[in-house]
Amino acid sequence: MMDAVSLVMSLANVVPAVLQWLGHENAAGNAAQILSTVRDITGEKHDEAAIKMLRNNPTMVQALTAALYRHQEALMEMETRATISRENNAAAVNQTMQVEVSALHWPTYSWRPFIGFCFGATAICSSLTVAMCYLGVMFFQADSQTLSVLPGMIGAEAGIMATMSPVLGIASWFRGKMQVNQDMAGHR
Repeated sequence: MMDAVSLVMSLANVVPAVLQWLGHENAAGNAAQILSTVRDITGEKHDEAAIKMLRNNPTMVQALTAALYRHQEALMEMETRATISRENNAAAVNQTMQVEVSALHWPTYSWRPFIGFCFGATAICSSLTVAMCYLGVMFFQADSQTLSVLPGMIGAEAGIMATMSPVLGIASWFRGKMQVNQDMAGHR
């Protein structure tokens, strides 16, 4: 017994339209759907018998070709609707950002960049603290006791970063979720 893709490939010389359905990553799923359509058209329960019957009947070949084109049209409509939905969602997110930017109340348009810049500045400050402590001890004969207080200093800076992280994370998570989930854009 042949697998679904091989069976459908055997139809390619009679119904060339099947080839476009087998060139995708879901070739096996598409082949199974095509075989189901072939069984429906021919009335046969077994795939090989259905294919043999279809190959010998031009009317059934036309019916399969028409079914494949109808399926392709339906897929194109779904893709068009998905594209429009993605564009509408992007427009809603863009509108939200435009409202934030054009707001007269300065905290509305400045809180996210402010938190982001503070987070970046704290990360740079933390890195510079470590570098300056080690460079001071290694090259400038600074007291090595400086390195013993370094974990406390880094811990304090990490605490500051941990305070900002939830704000940035939650804002980014909801923004990303709005961009991915088409239904959420209208439910703010």
